[in-house]
Amino acid sequence: MISYSSPMTLIATDQLTALYEMRDAEIEKLRVQLAEMQQQQSECQWSEAIGYEDEYWSTSCGVDWTMIEGTPTENGMNFCPSCGRRLVVVHGLEVTP
Repeated sequence: MISYSSPMTLIATDQLTALYEMRDAEIEKLRVQLAEMQQQQSECQWSEAIGYEDEYWSTSCGVDWTMIEGTPTENGMNFCPSCGRRLVVVHGLEVTP
């Protein structure tokens, strides 16, 4: 039995190979995006709003908090009381009350 590849078969194979490579690149891109999203979802970012009388903190989970004294870190807060994710303090926001 003689087997041969016609020009059409070679073109189709090349096109399929290109499609698979594009698919693999897109899958890798989505994996990276998912890893970034999971990292963001594993922490709750707290930003101090500067310009208020009390220590006012805005959180990435959407719940705002007021501290009588100190920062969340100084008060031993390692996790957000609202969402339970790891608490991370980020740079403050300039707010006009």
